[in-house]
Amino acid sequence: AVGVGAALAGCAEAGDSANDDDGPRRVTVVASIDEDELESRQDALEAEFDAGNVTASEYQIELVEIETELRNEAVETVESLAEDAGITVEDTLPDQGLLLVEGDDTKLLELLEEDAVASLAKASFFDEAADTDGAGNETTDTDGAGNETTEPSEQSDG
Repeated sequence: AVGVGAALAGCAEAGDSANDDDGPRRVTVVASIDEDELESRQDALEAEFDAGNVTASEYQIELVEIETELRNEAVETVESLAEDAGITVEDTLPDQGLLLVEGDDTKLLELLEEDAVASLAKASFFDEAADTDGAGNETTDTDGAGNETTEPSEQSDG
C-alpha cells in the first residue's frame, strides 16, 4: 500500500516535472464505509425479509438506502479528518463516497492511513464521477461560468 500511496502522491518518480513543485496536490479520496455496520444492517434487513415483513422490492430499496446512508457517513468522517489535518475539501459526492481534496503530499499520505479512507486517486477521477450519476449516465454539469459542459444521456426512439 505504501508503494501505491507513494505513486499516487507523485513520489515514485523524482524526475516527473509535473510533481516537482512542493505545493498542494489535488486528489480524489475514496471513503470506506463501515463494513461491520453494513453487515449488521444487512443481516437485520435479511431477517425482516425472511420473516415476510418486507417484499423483495422493499428489500432492494432499503439496501440501497442503507448503503447510501453509510457512504454519506463515511464522507462526513473523511471530511472531518481531512479538515483536522489541514487538508482542504473542495467538493464531495457523498452518494458515491468521493471527496475532492487539496493538501500537501505528507498530509495526504497520512490521511490514507485512516480507516475511513479506502484509497486516493487522481483528481480527474472525481471529475469523471461528477459527470455521471450513480447509474453511469452522463449528467448536465456547469462550469464556473454557468455554461453546460456535458449533455445528459438520452435514449433516442430512432
